Amino acid sequence: MADTPRQSDSLGSMAAGVLVGFAIGAALSLLYAPKPGKELRRDIVNKLDDLKDYVDQTAQQVAQTAKERLAEMKSDLATAVEGARQTAAEHATELNRRVEME
Repeated sequence: MADTPRQSDSLGSMAAGVLVGFAIGAALSLLYAPKPGKELRRDIVNKLDDLKDYVDQTAQQVAQTAKERLAEMKSDLATAVEGARQTAAEHATELNRRVEME
């Protein structure tokens, strides 16, 4: 079953919260670690690379989910439009029949 807009918003908010929490935790753990400057800078670069990878992966997942949802919405809309056309055609036929009878 597809996510509702509210569920999608909630998922985006949760991902943003996880991302912020990850960044804060990583920064604090590096700043309080007793390491020499060169090693600390290397660790910071590594953590930032990990964060970038996580952000890229999350963005790709969100984009894929949005594309899938858009495709579902287009399909639903096409089905609804076709149903409306059929109903309109049926009503037009019925109206023509009634006019011809009178």
